[in-house]
Amino acid sequence: MASSSWVLCLLAFLPAVVLLGSAILDKDRSLLSPFWSLLFPVIVGTTLKVTLFQMGVDSPSLMQNFSGLGINDLTTSLLQVTGFFLLTSLAYFLAGGLRSPILQTAKPSFRTVQLNAQAMLVITVLVCVCSMIVLYVFVKDVGGSFGSLSEISAKRRFSDASGAASAGGVYRAIITMARLNAILLFSIWYCCRSSRQNPLLLLGIILSASVTVISCVVLSSRSQLVFLLIPAVGILKFEKVFSWKHLIIVLFATLLLANAVAILRPRNDSPPLTISEVIKRSNEVPLQLTGAINGTDVTKITRIRKHFDANSDFFHGRTLVDWPLQMVPRSLWPEKPQVGLSYYLASEVYGGTANVDMGGVPASLLGEFYINFSWIGVFVGAIVYGVALEWFFFRMLPHRDSTLTSVSIFLITLPLVTYLLNMGEFGATSVRVIVDVVSGLILLSAYKLIAIREFRVVGFEVRESE
Repeated sequence: MASSSWVLCLLAFLPAVVLLGSAILDKDRSLLSPFWSLLFPVIVGTTLKVTLFQMGVDSPSLMQNFSGLGINDLTTSLLQVTGFFLLTSLAYFLAGGLRSPILQTAKPSFRTVQLNAQAMLVITVLVCVCSMIVLYVFVKDVGGSFGSLSEISAKRRFSDASGAASAGGVYRAIITMARLNAILLFSIWYCCRSSRQNPLLLLGIILSASVTVISCVVLSSRSQLVFLLIPAVGILKFEKVFSWKHLIIVLFATLLLANAVAILRPRNDSPPLTISEVIKRSNEVPLQLTGAINGTDVTKITRIRKHFDANSDFFHGRTLVDWPLQMVPRSLWPEKPQVGLSYYLASEVYGGTANVDMGGVPASLLGEFYINFSWIGVFVGAIVYGVALEWFFFRMLPHRDSTLTSVSIFLITLPLVTYLLNMGEFGATSVRVIVDVVSGLILLSAYKLIAIREFRVVGFEVRESE
């Protein structure tokens, strides 16, 4: 490699080093630290992408990503990504250092949960059956089937007469109840220490996780796996139930499953999927992952900056305030415009190129800050994001006096405000947070009504929580 290639490779590792160092410094929060969740979008979109390209790996999609981008453009973007996460980390730790220590009460207190495991399992079975039925109906309504290997997994969307795409938000909200149920059961597991070995509780977690995996494969959605993996592994490692060996095994199994989803996903230029084609595709998965335009993608950041600098058509905060329109179902508003940045970027910045025809191009949080306010948006946005993360973790990180509700909200929201926000965009993430938290709280209310009672112990006095 030329000297400029080595420089780019070194710069590509800098943002990952910043986040890894921040995660190590934030060791008290273990794998629940936000920096672990932020690593994946950066490693895939920046570190691996640049390294594989500079090594000359043969990948048409990777070549297309870098087409027309010069060394100076990429260098600026790599420094931009590094600076963004460095400022985020500094704001996070400085905001934490400026806080006063949490005052300890004179009478130490903690909360605990009494579990009716049989009632819990009944609710879990009902939720899982409902999710599977709606999944089947959704596939049929979008014209899908399970008649062949090619049809098992696909990005499934509705299209109206005008060609506008709809993801079927109501269907998906019901389908994802299985994932939310699994997260709630992990919350109950955390709060109910006396029932952690209860076989019915463990069975409920396995059942909910299994339905989540099935829906991920059928809908070709790897993100749902991550939304479950981050809080599940995080809380288990936080409680020192998981060793690093267990963590590696779980991560390896998740990668295999995510690869299977990528392999089964239909392609416009491919014949019907066969076993031999599956074997052939299995060798291409790592390149597909880096060739996609997801996460904090340095090539995407470069194209965004060049496009908006040339046209000076910055959005001035519009995408940060118009996102509530996304929550209106298209069935109720057929003429609803395409809200959000992803379709705009696909058509205006990428020109509807072959590798984005299946949908939009997610801006990433860094890209969205630049689209709205240029460089000042990146600097100020990084600081605001770091302070907001610290506030969220200071208020919501589970501890012995946490309520079941607060633990549940934290575990549901954790992957959304870290991983998803940097894989997608602010509006879509905000909608997902609202839908998941509201759905989770409704389901949690059913558990509190039927299956659990929460108590607070203050000194030697036991009080039922309100």
